[in-house]
Amino acid sequence: MNLTPVYFQRHAIAILMTMLTFNICTSQTNQLPTSEDKITIDVENIEYKIFNILLTRKFLHGNVQLIVVRDSTRVDHVGDLKNELEQSRRKLTGLTQEVIDDFISKNQRRSNLKPQLDLDLRSILISDQELDEIFDNQDRDGWQLFYNRYPNSAGIITLSRVGLNRDKNLALVYLGNQYDRLAGEGFFILLSNNNGAWMVEKILSVWVS
Repeated sequence: MNLTPVYFQRHAIAILMTMLTFNICTSQTNQLPTSEDKITIDVENIEYKIFNILLTRKFLHGNVQLIVVRDSTRVDHVGDLKNELEQSRRKLTGLTQEVIDDFISKNQRRSNLKPQLDLDLRSILISDQELDEIFDNQDRDGWQLFYNRYPNSAGIITLSRVGLNRDKNLALVYLGNQYDRLAGEGFFILLSNNNGAWMVEKILSVWVS
């Protein structure tokens, strides 16, 4: 077989193309997920129980007749979550590293919520798409449109996944509540379970507008 320089050149190009294809596929496979992605792992039933306790405690008063909750979990208005939790640990007495690690792990991506909230108040889940429809139009007042559509509501509620310890008797959750353009607040909430009952131990404000 006569192996000419042209043969070697073509063979080298073929090898190079194969290596490039492999590297591209590998980099796509190993690409880290972003916080915008939603995952298919279900939110645990114990987390819904904690949501119910917190939402009932916070909003079962006054003229609030409807709870509007974002349909996927997140921690909003918090930049570096790990650093924020390290700072918060000093004020949330009883918070353990185990719970912090579980909270960070669960909240690396968003998870879809299901209509499993069991409240004394009516509740619905609202999508990002609907919120964009309401607030992205510059020719109208988004909050007025929101309250026309959802009267007597408490604004928009954001929930995180719940960080838990192994024994599932200590929990950390984020709850955000935006109720006007420059009016809202967000909290880290630490709970403990004693004799089967969840109790709020500490509430720490992490942002106010």
